[in-house]
Amino acid sequence: MKRFLVTGGAGFIGAHVSRNLISDGYEVVIADNLSTGKIENVPAEAHFVECDLSSPDSIALLPGGSYDAVIHLAAQSSGFLGQKNPYKDMQANVGSTMLLAGWCLENSINRFVYASSMTVYGRKALDPLDELVICEPVSHYGASKLASENYLSIFEQEGLKSTSLRLYNVYGPGQNLGNLYQGMMSIYLAYLINGQELPITGSLDRFRDFVFIDDVVSAIRKSVDVDHTPSPIYNVGSGQKTTVREIVDALMQELSLRADYPVRELPGTESDLFGAVANVNRIKDELKWRTQTDLGDGIKQMVEWARTQV
Repeated sequence: MKRFLVTGGAGFIGAHVSRNLISDGYEVVIADNLSTGKIENVPAEAHFVECDLSSPDSIALLPGGSYDAVIHLAAQSSGFLGQKNPYKDMQANVGSTMLLAGWCLENSINRFVYASSMTVYGRKALDPLDELVICEPVSHYGASKLASENYLSIFEQEGLKSTSLRLYNVYGPGQNLGNLYQGMMSIYLAYLINGQELPITGSLDRFRDFVFIDDVVSAIRKSVDVDHTPSPIYNVGSGQKTTVREIVDALMQELSLRADYPVRELPGTESDLFGAVANVNRIKDELKWRTQTDLGDGIKQMVEWARTQV
């Protein structure tokens, strides 16, 4: 039986990945510090270890034995919090990746899939960029993700077969509606479904590339189900540009809210990106990955789930 370590498995993406692996009959070990993840997200069939992977002492708590791959999703993934405490952001993202990659080599685990971010591109992300462009992050979070990718390229030379997935704006059922610092779609939905005035930080004309959670799980599985991917880095997005205004309108329509629902525009932050959209040709060509859920269907599924949470 195949065995996987999923870090951040109590979080939004990690829980979906873990359930997907378990549904195929695989053994899953989940490591999470529960800072943003929830214990109720951990499947009963998984072996759970509560630990902070940015700490060398906590790395030692990971169960030994053979693993077919490590899927590293644990992270500090709020750009806002990263700007407030860049050192903690670096520890959580770069520190955990370095320690975990070293642990893999020490334990003869040579397959490593890492959840990176489109924020590594910085303001260049306005255009659909391929993975060969020079990255110029403008946030501490983006810098920590790029640093992690760079460290993995060094570990690659030492025998670790790593793949970094630059995720765009992931959304879907199970996203944490209580975390108002992470996840554009879930933040907006949380305000709207609770009947509160919706604060929008930055212009409504900003745009993002939203990719449904099931499609992200598929990209991770495509990466982990091979011994080594043809390329070390892939963009994971829909390739479609959607403005903040369009997202807000779609959520309000799905929730049957009036057009004059109170929305308040606030000044943007310096590190916020005006726009981001993925070029996904590489992952389509090399891993034969395609998105299966369009934005309308994805929002419908997310809103239906959110109604059960209030």
